[in-house]
Formats: sequence, structure tokens, C-alpha cells
Amino acid sequence: SSKENFFSNITKQIKSNNFAEYNLFAINYDNDLKIIILKNISNLYAYKNYSKLENKTVELEKQILQDSELKTKLENHLLRTNLFNLLSDKVREYIDTKKIIKIIIEQLKKTIEISDVKFQYDTENLSKKILTDEADECIKLTVPVYDENKIYGALVIFRKNILSSFQKEEVDLIKNIASLLSTAFSKEELYNELKKQKKELENALMQLKEAQLQIVQSEKMAALGKLVAGVAHEINTPLGAIRSNFDLLKMIAQTDTNKSELSEMLLEMEPVTSEALRRIENMVKSLKNFTRLDEAQKKKVDIHEGLKSTVELITHEIKNIIRSSGVMLFF
Repeated sequence: SSKENFFSNITKQIKSNNFAEYNLFAINYDNDLKIIILKNISNLYAYKNYSKLENKTVELEKQILQDSELKTKLENHLLRTNLFNLLSDKVREYIDTKKIIKIIIEQLKKTIEISDVKFQYDTENLSKKILTDEADECIKLTVPVYDENKIYGALVIFRKNILSSFQKEEVDLIKNIASLLSTAFSKEELYNELKKQKKELENALMQLKEAQLQIVQSEKMAALGKLVAGVAHEINTPLGAIRSNFDLLKMIAQTDTNKSELSEMLLEMEPVTSEALRRIENMVKSLKNFTRLDEAQKKKVDIHEGLKSTVELITHEIKNIIRSSGVMLFF
């Protein structure tokens, strides 16, 4: 309805991501008549911008490839960092290096592309075995595990694809793991040494306690011996007086021709009194034998005499319970 000439660009969506471009012209011709021209310029537009789009596509493809490589590197770095942190925790947690080696082998197989991992303990034949085992079928990476003073062995990594060499990042990772493993071996040796020293200290402490008990027991026995010796001496002195007086009374009674009642009574008491005095004398003798305070030098002893002395001291406890069997003892 415009009375002036009209021009416009039109974009029409044909499919989901497909558009067509048109130029629209409306020109006044006569009175109310107009000439309408609709020109499809899609192909022309596409032709002009094709080279630009092609260059842009190449640049985008390069950028996508770089981003993909960077993403892969970041993912691998994250995996290796997580692996190293995990193994560090295991080294701190466990003492047994065999268990740690098993965990390392399992985690390495999960993290990097390898066919097998072995730990070689035999350091003397290490080079020979590494050069000969499956040399034609695998690529091998050998990383020694050692500290300043000792070689513990080596991690041997196998990769069957001989065209795929080990990358620097993989080598660095395995070197760091070997360093962790060296720390684990050192810790295990230190633990075993401390365990050995602890055992030695425990044995020394036990021996010291036994020695202390023996000293205390010896002191007790020495004190008991002095006490028993003193008691034996105190008993022996009045016992001698009683024995002398009783012998005198016995002699008077035997020489009494009148056989008085007192003399007869003394003669009747003589066997009982003599037995009582004999038992007291034997007990004093046994106590003196037990203490042996008058004998400072070592000498041979009669064990039967010692047993008899002991039985004399405990007669009141074993009376009618233990009897001699006549068995000979040999030492």
C-alpha cells in the first residue's frame, strides 16, 4: 500500500538449521499498479562466503583438536596425580612392602596402557633377566628402587605394542612411584630394627626383673638364715643346761639304793624326757644345717642329709602322711 518504491531482505527458514535469503522489490508502475520482484540470493550469498567459511571451519577443527589434546593431557595428569596420592597414602598406612607392591602393580595397570608390571628382587641378576625375558615381544621400562645405601630391586614395566614408546610423563610417574617404594622399604627396615630392639629390651628387662627377684629372694633367705641361726643358738644354750641337769638327776636316781618314790618317778620319766630332748636337739641341728652360716666355702654335700634335715623340720606337718620309700636319688 506504500506509494513509494519498497526494498527489503527476507530470510526464510526452510528446515531446522537451513535458511534461504531473498531480496524483495516493490516498484510503482501505473496508478495503483506495482511490479513485485522476489530474487533468491541464497546461492550467491553462499558462494561469496564459502571460502571464508571453509577457512573458519579449518581453524575451528584445529582448535577442537588442540582442546581435545589438552583435555586428554589434563585427564591423564589428574589420573596420575590421584594415583601418586593414593600410593603415598598406602605407603604411610602399611608396613608390609609386599602388600604395597601388589597395590602399585594393580593401580599401574589401571592407569597407564601396559601389559604387565613386575618387581624384581634379585638385584645380582637384574640386568641379565631384564635383557633376556621377552626381549623380542615387548618394550620394557626398568626403574631401579634404591636409596643412598642399598638397592632394593627394580620395577619392570612391559608394553606389548613395540611401536608405542613410553612417554616422558609415564616415565616421570614410574620414577616417582619407585621413590615412594624406596621409602616404603626403608620404613619397613626401620620398623623391623625397632621391633628387634624392642624384643631385646623386653628380654633384658625380663632378665633384670628375674635378677632383682633372685636378689630379693637371696636377701630374704639370708635374713631368714640369720634369724633361724639366732633361734637355734638361743634354744641350744638352755637345752644344754636341761640335758646336763637331767643326766645328773638320772645318775642320782640310778645310784639311789633306797629306791625312793622320787627316784622311781625320775626313772619312769627318763625315756619320754630323753626322746623329747633328742627331738629338740635334732631340730636345732637341722636348723643349723639349713643356715650353714659357719660354712663360707663351697663343698660337696650329702643330699640325703639335707632331705632328712628338711623332714625333721616339717615332721609335725607330714606325720602319718609321708613315709620313706627307700628310693635312691642320683644327681
